[in-house]
Amino acid sequence: MCRYVFDERVGTIVFIIVVDLLVLLGMGRSASGDGDPSWGAFQLAAWASPPPIPRSQLPQIESQIRGKNAKLQVQGLDDLSRLEGNITKDLVRLLPRVLELGRSNDDRVTEASLYLIGQYAWLPEAREKHGRAMIEVIGKALKSKTADVRTAALYVMNPDLVDEQFALAAPLLVSAADDDVEAARVSAVVTMGKIQHTNQNIVDALRKALRDPAMQVRRQAAYSLANLAPKSKTAIPELFQAMRDEHAEVRGGATHALQKMGDDAVEGLLAMADDPDATVRGLVLYALATGYTRSGKHSERVYAMVERKLDDPDPAVQAAAAIRISIFGTLKARVTAIPILVKTVADKEIDPYGNAYVGIHRCIKVFAAGLTDQEKADDAMRGFRQFDKAFLKTYLLEAQRKYKGSEGGDVAPLFKQAAARGVEAEHRAFASEVLAWLTEQQQ
Repeated sequence: MCRYVFDERVGTIVFIIVVDLLVLLGMGRSASGDGDPSWGAFQLAAWASPPPIPRSQLPQIESQIRGKNAKLQVQGLDDLSRLEGNITKDLVRLLPRVLELGRSNDDRVTEASLYLIGQYAWLPEAREKHGRAMIEVIGKALKSKTADVRTAALYVMNPDLVDEQFALAAPLLVSAADDDVEAARVSAVVTMGKIQHTNQNIVDALRKALRDPAMQVRRQAAYSLANLAPKSKTAIPELFQAMRDEHAEVRGGATHALQKMGDDAVEGLLAMADDPDATVRGLVLYALATGYTRSGKHSERVYAMVERKLDDPDPAVQAAAAIRISIFGTLKARVTAIPILVKTVADKEIDPYGNAYVGIHRCIKVFAAGLTDQEKADDAMRGFRQFDKAFLKTYLLEAQRKYKGSEGGDVAPLFKQAAARGVEAEHRAFASEVLAWLTEQQQ
């Protein structure tokens, strides 16, 4: 049975944050694998928050970094990176020396310099005066035999710096995407997705990264291709393959990227709508039903597919279709969706974020409004008959507490109108009964 979840309100955001934290804290290991300080340790050190260094110590710091003692150079670079008030444009005067130390043959000095270059890279003044030199130092570091140095160099590749020095930086990123260290490859593909410029070499590197043995590289490649869309549309075939990845994170990233590809991906997605794999069918439904059902030349075909999925053999795909129908479906389709939504509310594995619960509320509002419309009243009443009356009463009383005055809206005025102006006596009587429930609760 297909098991995939997506919280329309916060699910994707939370997921990305969690995974990125895992990447940040757990990626790197030294090339030797013998327990030496890893890139993960380097990043943790960068993340730590020791007390800032007073700016009054600048003369001492400058003396250290201009000296010849490697240990003092590292200390000076570290202190400069922790300077109170951060790196400001008045400190650009020290950047040439920092860049010089970035070319050191001492890995400790190089790493400390790279971290500081990463801070300088946020300053437009620093990039304007020394952008080319910064990329050249990073490029030298990327040729290091030490994995931590290469990964540090990638970690500090500021997207603005890459964009401004694109001709120099792009080949470095493409080459780094083939690094033998996973953390380096992750950093390379992440940066590719953050820059404004791109070219076919970058897109091709990301296409290749979708087949990387490391899940995190594949996942990040998918999201970077999404960020570059539609310029990255040549990757559509690989993204279709990635929708079958063994890891949900990669499948989700590929689906997001295909959604961003627009019309170029629609035909291929529709062709996969009846895939034997329920997970793939669910992803196709999400990709298409999120952007193609309200407007555009494919809207009718996509909507027909979504409505057809109300009969899908997999409960999770059914639930996903019913939730989408509750948003934009016809009144008749909403009637069909109600039993699925009611069943899904009780299944926290399929719907842990309560989207089906919200979907029921959307349908009830449409049904209640429809009771006063000559053309819609019969279907609206048929929708209410899909509910067990005890369930409907319990649901409405709870939903009123939960939604009144908020996003879901107060349904009492709709039932009040239906009780007064319902098309048939049966409709008015039903609306009056519901209104009595809601009025009793308020008392």
